[in-house]
Amino acid sequence: MSFSVFSNLVHDQFQKLATAHSLLLEVDAPVWDAYLAAYPEGTNPIFKTRTVHDCSCCRNFVKNLGAIITHDRQTVWDTAAELAPYPFNLVAAALRDLVLSRPIARPYGSSDKHYTFGAAPTYDPANDTTWDHFHAVVPPKHRRDPHDLVTTYQVLKRGLEEINILDNLKQVIDIADNIYRGAEHLPALRAFLNLVTGYQATDDKQAYLWAHVTSPVARFRNTVIGSLIVDLCDGVDIERAVASFEAKVAPANYKRPKSLITPRMIDQALETLDELGLTNSITRRMAAPSDLSVNDVLFVDNEAAPLFKDGLRSALLTQVKPTPPNTERAIPITIDELLKLKPNQLDLLVENRHSGNFVTLTAPTDPAHPSPFRWNNGFAWSYDGNVTDSIKERVKKAGGNVTNAELRISLSWFNYDDLDLHVEHPGGPRIYYAHRQGKLDVDMNAGAGTTREAVENVSFKPGETLNGTYKVIVNNFRQRESIDVGFDLEVEYKGQIYSYSYKKPVGSNHLALTIVINQDGISLTGTPGLETNNRSRQKWGVNTEVFSPVQTLVLSPNHWGDSAVGNKHWFFIMKDCKNPDSVRGIFNEFLSPKFEAHRKVFEILGDKTRAEPTQDQLSGLGFSSTLGEEVFVQVNRAQTYKVTMK
Repeated sequence: MSFSVFSNLVHDQFQKLATAHSLLLEVDAPVWDAYLAAYPEGTNPIFKTRTVHDCSCCRNFVKNLGAIITHDRQTVWDTAAELAPYPFNLVAAALRDLVLSRPIARPYGSSDKHYTFGAAPTYDPANDTTWDHFHAVVPPKHRRDPHDLVTTYQVLKRGLEEINILDNLKQVIDIADNIYRGAEHLPALRAFLNLVTGYQATDDKQAYLWAHVTSPVARFRNTVIGSLIVDLCDGVDIERAVASFEAKVAPANYKRPKSLITPRMIDQALETLDELGLTNSITRRMAAPSDLSVNDVLFVDNEAAPLFKDGLRSALLTQVKPTPPNTERAIPITIDELLKLKPNQLDLLVENRHSGNFVTLTAPTDPAHPSPFRWNNGFAWSYDGNVTDSIKERVKKAGGNVTNAELRISLSWFNYDDLDLHVEHPGGPRIYYAHRQGKLDVDMNAGAGTTREAVENVSFKPGETLNGTYKVIVNNFRQRESIDVGFDLEVEYKGQIYSYSYKKPVGSNHLALTIVINQDGISLTGTPGLETNNRSRQKWGVNTEVFSPVQTLVLSPNHWGDSAVGNKHWFFIMKDCKNPDSVRGIFNEFLSPKFEAHRKVFEILGDKTRAEPTQDQLSGLGFSSTLGEEVFVQVNRAQTYKVTMK
């Protein structure tokens, strides 16, 4: 009768532990031998040929469940050690002390086939005796392979012990909203942050690990967001680490538009601004003609002179009809030679390929404050980075690469036909829809005619463009219509755009364009029927493919006065040229070296302090001395010159 009390106490304790804990553990200990040895002499009588309390049923229970322990140091013997009658209380106490003395060896788990241990009371009719045994049924949640939990334990331990794990978790939580799909991972980040905080505070780290090994974030280190934290802990720069993370979770053409900054980085940058007295120097506006000094002007149209603060006379601006371009007899000349002619009027041939040359000058809202730039005036400039060309815009909307392409070849057409763009290139086999090679990223009207504004796009990223010959082939895979036939081709190489049109029906494997790239640059040769697309467009109020009047010509502000910092640009400020969009007034490459440590903050700050459009702005076209571009300029509405900008 007394053993029945003992076995029931042990049974109830096991059920209590199994119910309250998501994980049971076990130690390595000779519990069966210790169980038999714990009985005081004379308290385990012999029944016939063996002692009473060593039956196979009890042995099965003790060997399988007797060494169980929980992370908070409870055993199946605890209650019996306190409440069982003599001598069973001594036995239970001896087993409890043995289990507690051993280190945790592994998580416990039974199999799905063997989860009942010991036995219920059995009746022996021969001796008219009922035998009591230890007995328990392992609940389903503990019927599992413990080896998986051992692996999880190791992953959790490594994750919690990464170098600077706490700081890096907090940093990523701060910038999560600026990371692609970062907000989705915030619950896991915060949950793991709580685990790290608890782990660093506890003294019994092994028990803590086992207590949380079944947590949903126990394998955090092996998740995609965990890989970002691991990179940071390994010393990878945050921009590179986030780029690696986004490459795993973002679409192929996704590009995060902003740098990554934390509140601490912002505070440090603002402190530096305040220390240098530049807090009020970073708000920007568009520069106006009245901001310019005659000393900084290389050319000014006489009619526009009174607009400038050192103007010579007053005159009324008049509308000048654009002159059709005629460049056949253009005389080669350098920009310096052009200025020596001291022209009264200049007209610039604004070509479609100059879409990326449009520029706006910016000025400080309060010119009395010091300059934050590497030169001694507060003026700067912003080239237009917006996609304005229709083909490029359509490629961008379709998900094609237009921002990270050294060489881009885009095909556009205007009916439901299924045209395919093929490119033979020096780096490998032909690129086309069945062999994209990571370069063909847009393929429209395949399978069914879905749009009359279809595009296809092949792009070579920086480092992928090889010297050699590129053949551009257009194949009419499926003709569906006989209207709006033909196609447009657009080639962009290192920022320069070349446009072509073919206005005839397209057949199979039509070789449209041959491109040769070498150390001298790029040359393009179209096959018969392919025409240069010189259709006039308008941007910022300036017509393209015609000569348009130049209001003034100035160097970039980094070369005004005594300054000579960095690359020189020539800015043709165009008459009636109005940028309709706000522009950045601050770029990191302009900033004083004093702000080098705060580049990420200024990347965001430059976007937050954009200059809004104004009527009297200085906008036009800019050309860098490093590119050596050639433009056509008319002097005094008479002679045309081919001007080299270097």
